[in-house]
Amino acid sequence: MNSTEDQETRVILADLQAEIRRHRSTLEVASQTEMDQLGSVRSHQIVNSHLPIGWPVMPKGLIPKIIAYAQKLSRRLLRWYINPLVEQQNVFNAAAADLLATLEAQSEEHASAMEKLNGQIAQLVGALDPESPDRKSQQSTTELRLQRLESRQGSQQATAVAALSLGSASAVGGGAVDYFLLGALYRNEEQTKRWLDDYRDIFLALAQDRQKGQASDGPLLDIGCGRGQLVAHLGELGLPAYGIDSDADAVRIGQSLGRNVHLADAFAHLAGLDNNSLAAVVMIQVAEHIEINSLLQMLMLIRQKLAPGGIVLAETVNPTCVFALSNWYLMDPSHRTPLHPQTAKFLLGQAGFHPVQTRLLHPVPESGRLQGLPTERLEPGLAAMVHVMERNIEQLNNILYGPQDYAVIAYKPVV
Repeated sequence: MNSTEDQETRVILADLQAEIRRHRSTLEVASQTEMDQLGSVRSHQIVNSHLPIGWPVMPKGLIPKIIAYAQKLSRRLLRWYINPLVEQQNVFNAAAADLLATLEAQSEEHASAMEKLNGQIAQLVGALDPESPDRKSQQSTTELRLQRLESRQGSQQATAVAALSLGSASAVGGGAVDYFLLGALYRNEEQTKRWLDDYRDIFLALAQDRQKGQASDGPLLDIGCGRGQLVAHLGELGLPAYGIDSDADAVRIGQSLGRNVHLADAFAHLAGLDNNSLAAVVMIQVAEHIEINSLLQMLMLIRQKLAPGGIVLAETVNPTCVFALSNWYLMDPSHRTPLHPQTAKFLLGQAGFHPVQTRLLHPVPESGRLQGLPTERLEPGLAAMVHVMERNIEQLNNILYGPQDYAVIAYKPVV
């Protein structure tokens, strides 16, 4: 479906939504009116043929009293005629009230169906909206597939196109897991762009220190740079940066976008650098892919290559958040080491960094957390019980749905 067709479909759906809202508003007004009228009908449903005459107080005066007694006598004499009519009227009134109640129930069902239909249309509109997260994610993944295929050269390109169209693993290396596309699905371009600003304050402070001559003028190295989004972001902030990654497809796409990224092994690349030559090293969602002893060795190597006062920033999945552990961590089979925040802090300290700070990131939205209990108008004993339950819910939320990621920011001592 092209963009013109998308636009036409969105217009049609929007018009349909507007019509449903108008009709629903009419139904709500009509339903409220029907409820008021039905209540009135119910209150007047029974016709009483025994209404008291001259009760509780007889009228004053001789003539009014005579008339009241005459009315009582006449009604008693005419009961054989009046009572059957009243009973028929009561039967009719009851049938009319039941009919109105049935119509009211049908009206409510109709309104509920319209509400459900409106929600379904809203989902369709969201799916068609080019600005919706789902649509952006789909477009981003599709673009990455195309970019990767376009970046591949030689006779294997046609084979890769055919294999990808059939969902075959042969297009990505003879049955190997396609980590490139897996990462694109759960760490897509839109998410990456939003999260780059998590460290904006650190990078801006570094840029200011460099201008004042208070920080190294060496480059920033992004290990595990992927397609180089962070490298481009740092360049926009005026910081010289480059990235390395072991994924050839990601590097090839980043290079096609003009980003300073290279295909390299992290250990080999670091070993080939001069000591004290880097201003900062960044590792976003990298540490969990490395076995813990190797990770410690990498941190020690990074310390050698950083200039005094240099920064190392490492972000990883937070295993103390059960939601993140059971989703983002387990989703990627290349993950090797779930790092507790205190463990990561300890490793950096052992590698010779000081000070070391921890920054908790990306909490689960409130809509995904356990909801609290209503506390309005509760008796004192019940209110105390609810308070305990509220505290327990909060503790569960912190364990199950806390920050999904965290970062450790550490500095190489100046002396």
